Amino acid sequence: MNPALIEFPDLLESERLVVRSPKPRDDEELHTAICETFDDLNTWMPWAEELPDISKTRKFVKNKHSAFLGRKDLVFLLSLKGTKIRDRGIGVGRSFRTKGILLNQR
Repeated sequence: MNPALIEFPDLLESERLVVRSPKPRDDEELHTAICETFDDLNTWMPWAEELPDISKTRKFVKNKHSAFLGRKDLVFLLSLKGTKIRDRGIGVGRSFRTKGILLNQR
């Protein structure tokens, strides 16, 4: 079966929580969250060896948006309504090697 044909919501919402697929408009807010929490990310996340510039974050968001649409990689952005974005990824497929979470509680 073609994974892109699998129906899967790109938005889950409760009274307090929003869980959704990444959109290109999320790049600046996600980049800010990465910068503000980089010391913690660097300790625990293999991808956080160096602070990315905004162009790398934009590319990441565009790639993850496209991968979500094709059901190749399901990355979700989480937020309590009225707060900043958090990131959560679920790898799909044999190449999946890590999972992680970015928390920006400031």
